[in-house]
Amino acid sequence: YQQLREQKVAQEKLRVKFKSAFKLYKLDNIASVKDEFPELGFKERVQLIKDRWRKLQASEKFLYVKRSRIDKKRALLSALECKIKVIQVDKAVLSTQQCDSNVSQNIEDKVLANEEKKS
Repeated sequence: YQQLREQKVAQEKLRVKFKSAFKLYKLDNIASVKDEFPELGFKERVQLIKDRWRKLQASEKFLYVKRSRIDKKRALLSALECKIKVIQVDKAVLSTQQCDSNVSQNIEDKVLANEEKKS
């Protein structure tokens, strides 16, 4: 049961989650916008950040795009590591099942041999 649970958790981690360039920009600026405009609600603050993002120079946006690419590579690497763990768990479960079937086959063979000796 524990192995199956670990496998399920690992499979959930396989989804590649990374931050977009805009999300990184938003995370960097949401606090200052909140301080600058405390009367605005969350949606209005996000809209203001969207407007500012659209007005950014390409060179300024590129810094966030570059950070986003780095975050995507990190996420892909993390997903790959999780996938390797899932494969290792699958192999361990498979080998355990094979051992169990071998043991039960050996027991069945011994029982049959004993029955044949008795007859």
